[in-house]
Amino acid sequence: MDPRSFPLLGLLTAAACGPASPAGETDATTNDGTSTEGVTADPTTDPTDPTGPTSTDPSTGEPPPECRLDSDCEFSAYCNQCYEGSCRMNPDCDERPYNYDDDCYDDRDCDDGYVCARGQCVEAPPIALPSCVPPDVDIVQWNLSNAPSSFVLADLDGDLDLDIAAAEPASGSIEIALNDGAGKFILAGAFAIAPEGTGELALAAGDIDKDGDLDLVVTRREVDGVLNLLFNDGAVFTVGPPNFIAEQPVQVFMADMNGDGALDVVSVNEVWPHVTVQIGDGAGKLSAKQTGIAPLIKGRAHVGDITLDGVADLLAPVSGEVTLWVGGLQPLLVPLRDFPVAGSDMVALTADLDLQGHSDLVLIHADGDKGMLDVWSSTAKDAWAFEPQNYVTSQPLTGGVLAELDDLAGPDLVSATKLGQLMILPGNGGGFACEHIVVDAATSSPALIAVGDVDDDGRPDIIAGGLDGPTLTTIHLTF
Repeated sequence: MDPRSFPLLGLLTAAACGPASPAGETDATTNDGTSTEGVTADPTTDPTDPTGPTSTDPSTGEPPPECRLDSDCEFSAYCNQCYEGSCRMNPDCDERPYNYDDDCYDDRDCDDGYVCARGQCVEAPPIALPSCVPPDVDIVQWNLSNAPSSFVLADLDGDLDLDIAAAEPASGSIEIALNDGAGKFILAGAFAIAPEGTGELALAAGDIDKDGDLDLVVTRREVDGVLNLLFNDGAVFTVGPPNFIAEQPVQVFMADMNGDGALDVVSVNEVWPHVTVQIGDGAGKLSAKQTGIAPLIKGRAHVGDITLDGVADLLAPVSGEVTLWVGGLQPLLVPLRDFPVAGSDMVALTADLDLQGHSDLVLIHADGDKGMLDVWSSTAKDAWAFEPQNYVTSQPLTGGVLAELDDLAGPDLVSATKLGQLMILPGNGGGFACEHIVVDAATSSPALIAVGDVDDDGRPDIIAGGLDGPTLTTIHLTF
């Protein structure tokens, strides 16, 4: 048939049926013989739609379901889902209304260091750490021969127990205290390295000659600052000749800074060059060449493999910030990133706080009569968040160590305070939960804090001392 005849057929059909009813009206006769002429129909309802509101489900004779798919439910509450024909809230979904003008719905939408406030990501306020219940501890105090300026906790005699080597400026010597295996330390002699009444001594331990024994390196805080190596043979030390390193050295470390497998010596100095590196040959000798860093180090630095590439790095406070220098072959120390810090008396520490396998940074500084900790969360082995999470403590902290003290997730901070007390900040798997003072501990100093299992009970212990006397405190954690 010619398609052009379709309109004509439509007209003929209309004429045969008579005049059309007005729009929206129908002429029909019901089953009981009554007329529906002139009755207005709902224009929004398709009488042939099986899901329309006036129809029934032909298979059940019941009203049709509210929905068949999740998309049939209200769009503005996207947590709604279709369940057995009814729109219901999904209990496993957070109800988050659609508002495309907002940057965030909750804190999870914001970068580290920011929180969600009225739909916008804003800098998070510092978290004031509350006091927490002190753990159960047993405290034992004992004395060295003289007040130490620093000490190391390490296995010095090869019996797998942790011993102490203490640097004592009054006698100009390094005193050894050997562990009896039950946590009791027995004084075992001293080795002179300087005249009596020498400047403050800094100390570090490591196997610098690769003979299996932990050796020592010590520096003197004097204008003609020198370094001595002490070579260990079963806790008997041979003192090497003095070696000028820099003026006024205040910290010393042993670490592999160039990736050759041998330990090098790093000193932080008050006078330029403010960081000095002497390369070790693996046989106990240090290179005469010294590599310096120009910026003044204004606080306590940290040396370790922060970027997890097998080579030690340097994290050190400078003016208004903390800088991370990465170790390597050439050049030896390269600045990677600066972390701004607004405060004084800065201390740099690192640990894997959130147990994600990367190094998080903990930068400690004073804020008036309070302490401040800036925690920079790591996002990769050599990358960190754009902003830190800040914590406030009741006293300014002067530094200490990050170590796992309990079974809860994340390392804890054991720190000295500006008032000479010892404070513990339990970790919470990414930061810190609270603070408490170890009231019965001797006065404390950041270079005189160490953590390790000294009594072989499977739990860490804390050793702490102060600059004002020979007393050390052994804190046995019993929880």
